[in-house]
Amino acid sequence: MNLFKYALAEQLSAPLPGREVQFRMAPYRRPKDLNFQYPSDAKQSAVLISFYFKEDEPHFILMKRSEYKGPHSGQICFPGGALESQDVSLLDTALRESMEEIGVDPNQVEVLGRLSSLFIPVSYYKVQPYIACLPEQPTYVLDPQEAAAVIEVPLSELMNDACEDIRPINHRGEFTLDTPCIELQGHIVWGATAMMIAELKAVISQMGV
Repeated sequence: MNLFKYALAEQLSAPLPGREVQFRMAPYRRPKDLNFQYPSDAKQSAVLISFYFKEDEPHFILMKRSEYKGPHSGQICFPGGALESQDVSLLDTALRESMEEIGVDPNQVEVLGRLSSLFIPVSYYKVQPYIACLPEQPTYVLDPQEAAAVIEVPLSELMNDACEDIRPINHRGEFTLDTPCIELQGHIVWGATAMMIAELKAVISQMGV
């Protein structure tokens, strides 16, 4: 665990792959502006990508959102949400939301670094992903209004290029579009979460462990 943890933290401190890698999994297949400036009034949010060892292999945690009337209903994502008034920082947001949604104890979280932020036009949020390690597999406590299920993904599956595809996906119940996606543990991951995973995969591929 320590070798993986230290190598990941070191790689996260180096220049990140950023938008060029994120855009490989962006929902809309059109030329992307690498110099795009986020709207100054974008809402702030954060997510937590937590690793732990299970059966001698790193795993990370995704969750399936509960069904609700909103643009991200039922989607696969990382625990996280909007910056609230009680949050001192976006890291506090990520830790608080991970606790509230799936029960990860913030006192057990060791933050290793962060990925590049990204903007989600449909919800007008700028999202900051944080990477962390946990000492063991957590005991999950799901908020049924937020999380329908937890999905544990082994590192070997993440790094398998065969998991990536382009499939017809319904967007917000309005239209279907051939969309880059990743199949993990039988679930289709797309949109902002797939973009974060693409950068995470690129960072890990550079670790050399």
